[in-house]
Amino acid sequence: MALIKSGFRTLDHIGTTDASLAGSNRALHAYVTDDAAAQVETSDYFLTLHDRLKVGDILVASLAKATTPSVRVYVVTASSSSTVTISRETSAVTGDQTAVAALTENAGAIGGTNDGDLPDLSSPDAATNAAAIRELAAVVNAIIAALVASGLLSAS
Repeated sequence: MALIKSGFRTLDHIGTTDASLAGSNRALHAYVTDDAAAQVETSDYFLTLHDRLKVGDILVASLAKATTPSVRVYVVTASSSSTVTISRETSAVTGDQTAVAALTENAGAIGGTNDGDLPDLSSPDAATNAAAIRELAAVVNAIIAALVASGLLSAS
């Protein structure tokens, strides 16, 4: 399929009005589509929006919403009237996921008993749950990184 403009929104502008500062005048965009990641990641998929996209803008995309929904974070790497390219942001997730596996009821994470207030991550759904947590962490980390880079949030 092709880009459907009604699924695209600019959520906020990141940075300051001083274009000499790092992170100035970049934007955070969201896009919702039935298209799969492979389609969205093709060169010039976003060409009709070239005037709204700048190099360094962040794009959070909800993909394949009617079939196998997923969320990916992209950075605009080129934007002109002749080409728009994006790159999947993969550096936002750090560390390992052993802490996720430790969050079971019997490990005493909440209440210390198997009283149902946490999902059992040792179940067959554990890989799916961990993958969902990693994907959400990637989105949150990318947003935090963008806010830090813009000076709107201090690094801790």
